[in-house]
Amino acid sequence: MNDIKTPRVLRISTRCAQTLVTTTVAVTTALCLMFSTALFAQKKPTPPSFEDDTLIVFTPARPFIEKVETTRRAVNGSGMNIIFSGNGFGFGGFYQHELSSSLTLVADFFFSGRQNSDEYEVADWRLQRYIVPDKLNRLFMLPLTVGVQYKLGALSFTDALKPFVQAGIGSTFVIAAPYIRDNTYYEFFPSFGEATVYARFGGFIGLGTSLPSVGNSISNIVVRYYVIPFGGDGLESMNSSTTQIPPIRDFGGLFFTFTVGWRF
Repeated sequence: MNDIKTPRVLRISTRCAQTLVTTTVAVTTALCLMFSTALFAQKKPTPPSFEDDTLIVFTPARPFIEKVETTRRAVNGSGMNIIFSGNGFGFGGFYQHELSSSLTLVADFFFSGRQNSDEYEVADWRLQRYIVPDKLNRLFMLPLTVGVQYKLGALSFTDALKPFVQAGIGSTFVIAAPYIRDNTYYEFFPSFGEATVYARFGGFIGLGTSLPSVGNSISNIVVRYYVIPFGGDGLESMNSSTTQIPPIRDFGGLFFTFTVGWRF
């Protein structure tokens, strides 16, 4: 049997047709993939509709977790005292701690001169200076007291003017610096090198009121009466034998105090 030989031209045409079909299928598949990818990429999601939703959201009248804010009230305070009395003026300081809205613990001190008569300087030609005749000692006092202060709420005139009463006890240091001794005049500061210090027990009662203040500032006016017995024959400021002025036996008396400070 003789082999049937396919013509060469027919074999070439068949191969070209197969290649063309394969290329067409590949190109078509790639275009479809590209079109579908672009189509889905440009499609925007549709937001859900709640028109027919039956969900009800309740909002509580007050939050389940509340933020608790704590404000620390200033209960401590400190500042300075300015003292006025029949002996002149003095200065000091204070510290206070509020035990309650009405009761306050107060500790204070002040430094002031002390005398029991009017003193006038005259010219002394012997000493070549102006002196107070018959003066023996320069006297000073330094009370250190602890007491309580009670607000009189029923007598408050306004929110700023609040009257209060005070009472306290403590020690007072009395300083006697020589003025003229053995016909020798002592200058003010050098006289403290020859001074004698005495400690005496005493106390006070007082009445005052707070003044209008800003923020945590403190401003008070207080009138105090001190009782500070010296004991014995007392202490001379003036020569009692030549002036008939008695020694000082009580270093207390009436004192006006102006207080300024700050709470913290």
